[in-house]
Amino acid sequence: MAISTLATPEVRTAAQPDLSALKARQQGAWASGDYAVVGTTLQIVGEQLCESLDIRAGQKVLDVAAGNGNVSLAAARRFCDVISTDYVPALLARGRERAAAGVRSPALWGNRARIDEMFGAHASSIQCEPRTFAFRYRSPEHFMQVFKTYYGPILKAFGALDTAGQAALANDLDAQIDRFNRSGDGGVVVPSEYLEIVITRR
Repeated sequence: MAISTLATPEVRTAAQPDLSALKARQQGAWASGDYAVVGTTLQIVGEQLCESLDIRAGQKVLDVAAGNGNVSLAAARRFCDVISTDYVPALLARGRERAAAGVRSPALWGNRARIDEMFGAHASSIQCEPRTFAFRYRSPEHFMQVFKTYYGPILKAFGALDTAGQAALANDLDAQIDRFNRSGDGGVVVPSEYLEIVITRR
């Protein structure tokens, strides 16, 4: 007589991780020291991510595990509506400090209302006079060469782009030069308006 036995497979239940304890350990690790000091050295990574995403002004950005705000600030500089999240409150606080220090555009220095806001309480007089400076170069190519090599914002803009992006930026700049150039002889004479500000302290 043959006897067969049906073996019942052993069912094992893996122990579920204690997520609260895991979170507490991770919070402790990231909150120790001052990661914000290290984080600021990685700002270029946030800039590159925003370029890779090709984010546009007005878009909504949720930065998860934002740390001290590298990606958040890069997105905000592109005029996005940004929310930062992180489970280390100290890092979010550092991000808020950085945002408060970089929130106003330097272009506002050409606005009389902004000058009054910053210096009015401590000035006996503020004189603002619109002026015009003419950029003069041998040719549009010479203009581009100088600015790509020596003018920080444009140098950085080209450095952050791939070959196609650099070509597109160069075409845009060439178009602007052509639009405002009044030399009429193949050279470059481009007038640029600026605001001369003289502040006398109390």
